[in-house]
Parts: sequence; C-alpha cells; structure tokens
Amino acid sequence: MLNPTQERGLRDKLANQSEHIARYQARIDSSLGAIDTYTVLRDEAIETQKELKKLLFEFSNLIISPKRVGVGEDVAISVDATNISSITDDCVLTLKINGVVVGKREVTLDSGETRTESQQISRDEPGTYEVDVNNRIGAFVVRP
Repeated sequence: MLNPTQERGLRDKLANQSEHIARYQARIDSSLGAIDTYTVLRDEAIETQKELKKLLFEFSNLIISPKRVGVGEDVAISVDATNISSITDDCVLTLKINGVVVGKREVTLDSGETRTESQQISRDEPGTYEVDVNNRIGAFVVRP
C-alpha cells in the first residue's frame, strides 16, 4: 500500500495535470494559433495522468492455463488487481497477445481490495504467444 504522503503526492500530480489540460483547452478556445501547442501539451498531460494512475494499482499473479493447447482451444488468463490507494478508484486491465491489444476491461476496486479478473482466448494458428496483462508477462503454446 502507498503511505498517505506518497498517495497525496500522486493525486496532487494528477490534479495538476488536469489543471494543465483545462488551461490548454482555454488557450485553444481563445486563439487558433495555439492549436499545435495545445495538442502536444494536452497529449503529454493525458499520458502523464495515465502513468501516474497506474501507480495506484498493483497487478500480480498472472496465471495462464493451460500452457499448451491445440488450435482453437481456450486458454484462461487471469491476473490479480489490487487498489493500493485509500479511495475507491477505477483501473483498466489491458490484455495484449504478441504486443497487440486484444482486450480491455475497466474495474472498480475499493481501497485495499484485490480482485482476480479472467478472460478466455483461443488462437487458430500454431505457435508461441506472449501474454501481457498490465506488464505482467507470460506465454502459452498452440500446437497443431
């Protein structure tokens, strides 16, 4: 869990980034000449917000079962998500297979709550497939 000082610092950074987004929005409304600046700074602020918010959650215990399947057979992928902040908040679980996003799920967790989220997938081509769920990495093999 984050200590209160760490969490307050992260939330202050998130609030500061939101203020920047609002300020840049006002600049674009008042001057067409600010469009390029607004776009770059707004995108940077949004990315910073996403990165900071990720720090309020921990992801662990990636399980891929079974590790070897035949073509078209299901593989269960699960991960534990824990809200380490002091308030109820949302996180997004992103499932990537070989670097390609194949699923996203928004989950609301109470402070300190851990929840296991699962998804079934299958593949129609033999090979080894890398699994990435919020930077937890594993793999499974599809045999002919």
